Amino acid sequence: MALRGGDRAGEFEPELARAVERLRSAPGDEVAARALDRLLRPRLAAYFRAGGAGPADAEDLVQETLLKVFSGMAALRSAESFLAWLFTVARNARATRWQRQGRDPLARAEAIDADEAQPQRAARSPDAERRSVAVEALARLERALAELPPRQRQCLLLRAREELSYGEIAALLGTSVLTVRNHLMLARAELRRRFSEER
Repeated sequence: MALRGGDRAGEFEPELARAVERLRSAPGDEVAARALDRLLRPRLAAYFRAGGAGPADAEDLVQETLLKVFSGMAALRSAESFLAWLFTVARNARATRWQRQGRDPLARAEAIDADEAQPQRAARSPDAERRSVAVEALARLERALAELPPRQRQCLLLRAREELSYGEIAALLGTSVLTVRNHLMLARAELRRRFSEER
Protein backbone atom coordinates (compact mmCIF):
# COMPACT_ATOMS: atom_id res chain seq x y z
CA MET A 1 0.00 0.00 0.00
CA ALA A 2 1.37 3.40 -0.98
CA LEU A 3 0.27 5.67 1.84
CA ARG A 4 3.42 7.66 2.30
CA GLY A 5 4.25 11.29 1.88
CA GLY A 6 1.06 12.89 3.20
CA ASP A 7 0.95 15.55 0.48
CA ARG A 8 -0.07 13.59 -2.56
CA ALA A 9 -3.76 13.35 -3.42
CA GLY A 10 -5.54 10.54 -1.63
CA GLU A 11 -2.60 9.82 0.66
CA PHE A 12 -1.89 10.64 4.28
CA GLU A 13 0.89 10.40 6.79
CA PRO A 14 2.44 7.00 7.56
CA GLU A 15 1.53 6.86 11.26
CA LEU A 16 -2.14 7.46 10.48
CA ALA A 17 -2.01 4.93 7.62
CA ARG A 18 -0.52 2.28 9.93
CA ALA A 19 -3.14 2.86 12.62
CA VAL A 20 -5.96 2.65 10.07
CA GLU A 21 -4.59 -0.56 8.54
CA ARG A 22 -4.09 -2.17 11.96
CA LEU A 23 -7.62 -1.33 13.07
CA ARG A 24 -9.09 -2.54 9.80
CA SER A 25 -7.41 -5.92 10.21
CA ALA A 26 -7.70 -6.14 14.03
CA PRO A 27 -10.56 -3.91 15.29
CA GLY A 28 -9.68 -4.58 18.95
CA ASP A 29 -6.06 -3.39 18.66
CA GLU A 30 -5.76 -1.01 21.65
CA VAL A 31 -2.40 0.45 20.60
CA ALA A 32 -3.68 1.33 17.13
CA ALA A 33 -6.92 2.72 18.60
CA ARG A 34 -4.98 5.00 20.96
CA ALA A 35 -2.72 6.15 18.11
CA LEU A 36 -5.72 6.91 15.90
CA ASP A 37 -7.47 8.74 18.74
CA ARG A 38 -4.34 10.84 19.39
CA LEU A 39 -4.00 11.72 15.70
CA LEU A 40 -7.66 12.46 15.00
CA ARG A 41 -8.94 14.12 18.19
CA PRO A 42 -7.29 17.55 17.63
CA ARG A 43 -8.23 17.58 13.94
CA LEU A 44 -11.85 16.74 14.64
CA ALA A 45 -12.06 19.28 17.47
CA ALA A 46 -10.72 22.00 15.13
CA TYR A 47 -13.21 20.97 12.45
CA PHE A 48 -16.21 21.13 14.81
CA ARG A 49 -15.10 24.39 16.43
CA ALA A 50 -14.62 25.94 12.98
CA GLY A 51 -18.17 24.84 12.16
CA GLY A 52 -19.57 26.83 15.08
CA ALA A 53 -19.64 24.26 17.88
CA GLY A 54 -18.76 25.46 21.35
CA PRO A 55 -16.06 23.62 23.34
CA ALA A 56 -18.50 21.21 25.06
CA ASP A 57 -20.41 20.45 21.85
CA ALA A 58 -17.15 20.01 19.93
CA GLU A 59 -15.90 17.49 22.49
CA ASP A 60 -19.21 15.59 22.36
CA LEU A 61 -19.08 15.53 18.57
CA VAL A 62 -15.46 14.32 18.61
CA GLN A 63 -16.44 11.47 20.95
CA GLU A 64 -19.47 10.56 18.86
CA THR A 65 -17.44 10.61 15.63
CA LEU A 66 -14.60 8.53 17.06
CA LEU A 67 -17.05 5.99 18.46
CA LYS A 68 -18.62 5.57 15.01
CA VAL A 69 -15.21 5.40 13.36
CA PHE A 70 -13.90 2.74 15.73
CA SER A 71 -17.07 0.65 15.49
CA GLY A 72 -17.15 0.85 11.68
CA MET A 73 -13.45 0.42 10.95
CA ALA A 74 -13.70 -3.26 10.00
CA ALA A 75 -16.24 -2.42 7.30
CA LEU A 76 -14.03 0.28 5.72
CA ARG A 77 -13.43 -0.75 2.10
CA SER A 78 -9.88 0.57 1.89
CA ALA A 79 -7.46 2.64 3.93
CA GLU A 80 -7.24 5.08 1.02
CA SER A 81 -10.89 6.02 1.53
CA PHE A 82 -10.46 6.61 5.28
CA LEU A 83 -10.20 10.42 5.27
CA ALA A 84 -13.23 10.86 3.02
CA TRP A 85 -15.17 8.44 5.23
CA LEU A 86 -14.00 10.19 8.42
CA PHE A 87 -15.13 13.55 7.04
CA THR A 88 -18.53 12.08 6.12
CA VAL A 89 -18.99 10.59 9.59
CA ALA A 90 -18.00 13.91 11.21
CA ARG A 91 -20.24 15.96 8.95
CA ASN A 92 -23.19 13.63 9.59
CA ALA A 93 -22.62 13.75 13.36
CA ARG A 94 -22.66 17.54 13.24
CA ALA A 95 -25.75 17.66 11.00
CA THR A 96 -27.62 15.28 13.29
CA ARG A 97 -26.72 17.37 16.34
CA TRP A 98 -27.81 20.59 14.61
CA GLN A 99 -31.09 19.04 13.48
CA ARG A 100 -31.85 18.00 17.06
CA GLN A 101 -31.07 21.55 18.19
CA GLY A 102 -33.09 23.12 15.36
CA ARG A 103 -29.97 24.87 14.00
CA ASP A 104 -29.65 23.13 10.64
CA PRO A 105 -30.05 25.74 7.89
CA LEU A 106 -29.72 23.06 5.18
CA ALA A 107 -32.67 21.08 6.58
CA ARG A 108 -34.78 24.26 6.64
CA ALA A 109 -33.76 25.10 3.06
CA GLU A 110 -34.63 21.57 1.91
CA ALA A 111 -38.04 21.85 3.61
CA ILE A 112 -38.69 25.12 1.78
CA ASP A 113 -37.57 23.57 -1.53
CA ALA A 114 -39.79 20.52 -0.94
CA ASP A 115 -42.75 22.77 -0.23
CA GLU A 116 -42.13 24.78 -3.39
CA ALA A 117 -41.75 21.59 -5.41
CA GLN A 118 -45.51 20.96 -5.10
CA PRO A 119 -46.80 20.95 -8.70
CA GLN A 120 -49.57 23.49 -8.14
CA ARG A 121 -47.19 25.94 -6.41
CA ALA A 122 -44.40 25.45 -8.94
CA ALA A 123 -46.78 26.21 -11.78
CA ARG A 124 -47.76 29.51 -10.13
CA SER A 125 -44.20 30.48 -9.19
CA PRO A 126 -42.47 32.94 -11.52
CA ASP A 127 -39.14 31.57 -10.24
CA ALA A 128 -39.80 27.98 -11.36
CA GLU A 129 -37.69 28.31 -14.52
CA ARG A 130 -34.87 30.01 -12.64
CA ARG A 131 -34.89 27.19 -10.08
CA SER A 132 -34.76 24.61 -12.86
CA VAL A 133 -31.67 26.29 -14.32
CA ALA A 134 -30.09 26.44 -10.85
CA VAL A 135 -30.78 22.75 -10.21
CA GLU A 136 -29.18 21.85 -13.56
CA ALA A 137 -26.12 24.00 -12.79
CA LEU A 138 -25.82 22.38 -9.36
CA ALA A 139 -25.95 18.92 -10.93
CA ARG A 140 -23.16 19.89 -13.36
CA LEU A 141 -21.08 21.22 -10.46
CA GLU A 142 -21.59 18.02 -8.46
CA ARG A 143 -20.47 15.93 -11.45
CA ALA A 144 -17.38 18.12 -11.91
CA LEU A 145 -16.54 17.88 -8.19
CA ALA A 146 -16.87 14.10 -8.28
CA GLU A 147 -14.27 13.94 -11.04
CA LEU A 148 -11.63 15.97 -9.17
CA PRO A 149 -8.77 14.05 -7.54
CA PRO A 150 -9.79 13.08 -3.98
CA ARG A 151 -7.49 15.46 -2.09
CA GLN A 152 -8.40 18.42 -4.32
CA ARG A 153 -12.10 17.68 -3.79
CA GLN A 154 -11.61 17.39 -0.01
CA CYS A 155 -9.76 20.69 0.20
CA LEU A 156 -12.30 22.50 -1.97
CA LEU A 157 -15.31 21.20 -0.03
CA LEU A 158 -13.72 21.97 3.33
CA ARG A 159 -12.95 25.51 2.15
CA ALA A 160 -16.20 26.30 0.29
CA ARG A 161 -18.81 24.29 2.16
CA GLU A 162 -17.37 24.20 5.68
CA GLU A 163 -15.57 27.58 5.42
CA LEU A 164 -12.44 26.23 7.12
CA SER A 165 -9.25 28.27 6.91
CA TYR A 166 -6.21 26.92 5.05
CA GLY A 167 -4.59 26.14 8.40
CA GLU A 168 -7.65 24.24 9.64
CA ILE A 169 -7.83 22.22 6.42
CA ALA A 170 -4.13 21.43 6.68
CA ALA A 171 -4.56 20.30 10.29
CA LEU A 172 -7.59 18.15 9.47
CA LEU A 173 -5.94 16.47 6.49
CA GLY A 174 -2.47 16.23 8.03
CA THR A 175 -0.70 18.22 5.35
CA SER A 176 0.88 21.64 4.93
CA VAL A 177 -0.86 24.96 4.26
CA LEU A 178 1.15 25.26 1.03
CA THR A 179 -0.17 21.90 -0.15
CA VAL A 180 -3.74 22.95 0.67
CA ARG A 181 -3.23 26.13 -1.38
CA ASN A 182 -1.90 24.09 -4.30
CA HIS A 183 -4.81 21.65 -4.19
CA LEU A 184 -7.31 24.51 -4.07
CA MET A 185 -5.62 26.33 -6.96
CA LEU A 186 -5.64 23.19 -9.11
CA ALA A 187 -9.25 22.34 -8.23
CA ARG A 188 -10.50 25.84 -9.02
CA ALA A 189 -8.56 25.92 -12.29
CA GLU A 190 -10.08 22.59 -13.33
CA LEU A 191 -13.61 23.72 -12.49
CA ARG A 192 -13.10 27.00 -14.41
CA ARG A 193 -11.78 25.05 -17.41
CA ARG A 194 -14.72 22.63 -17.38
CA PHE A 195 -17.37 25.32 -17.08
CA SER A 196 -15.79 27.55 -19.72
CA GLU A 197 -15.85 24.58 -22.15
CA GLU A 198 -19.56 24.01 -21.48
CA ARG A 199 -20.54 27.55 -22.53
